Amino acid sequence: MKMGATAKGFEEVNFRLGCKADDVNFAIAKSMADCILTLAIYIQEQKLSGQILKEKTGNLKESITPEEPVITSDGVAGRVYQDANIAIYGRILNDGGIIDHPGSDKFQAFMTATGMVFTHGTKPHQIPIPAFQYMQSALADMRQSIIDEISQAARSAASA
Repeated sequence: MKMGATAKGFEEVNFRLGCKADDVNFAIAKSMADCILTLAIYIQEQKLSGQILKEKTGNLKESITPEEPVITSDGVAGRVYQDANIAIYGRILNDGGIIDHPGSDKFQAFMTATGMVFTHGTKPHQIPIPAFQYMQSALADMRQSIIDEISQAARSAASA
């Protein structure tokens, strides 16, 4: 999930506002860094809790990673992303999909609420995983406050 902000036309910004475009981009990057961290914390504390995404290992919450914004010639870009090295299942939980289970011919035994269950293996089958979209819904929840904060930082830097 990426966020981007651009002060378009550096020369025009310099001419009209009497400031350096670099100052505006630096202010945008600083504000965006705060927004990215706030968004990552919001995802961890608000979106990755409750009945659907129960906390067992904490890996899913730990995998939400804020990335420092980068200033390029095109503007400023930053992101919050799911680190697949920490929770390989995070993407399919967010986006949904189908897992193709290869099946198994192993004898298995496991405990359920009704007692011990024995299996002689399984045939290959598909497992549908519904999309929970915790990343997108968090960004949608915070979109306006992020826009407002970054816009205010750009206005402040431009008027300084």
